[in-house]
Amino acid sequence: MTGHFIVCGMGHVGYRILDLLGRLDETVAVITQSARAEWIDAAQACGVQVRIGDAQDERLLAEVGIQEARAVLEDRTCICREN
Repeated sequence: MTGHFIVCGMGHVGYRILDLLGRLDETVAVITQSARAEWIDAAQACGVQVRIGDAQDERLLAEVGIQEARAVLEDRTCICREN
């Protein structure tokens, strides 16, 4: 993946961010410690890569392609990468 978004957390806000990015036809990956099973299933059915764990885990961040990501988002913060 290149130029994708990483959403950290899939609670109510994270799920809405994921839904909006999907409507904008953006590529998204998610790292979340927990989420509703139906939300995980819906995300995966749309091709979203979902990893369960701590979004501060460098291994998980590497798995979802943090080096190539456009932005990392969570419910209150956007940390945008400068190219």
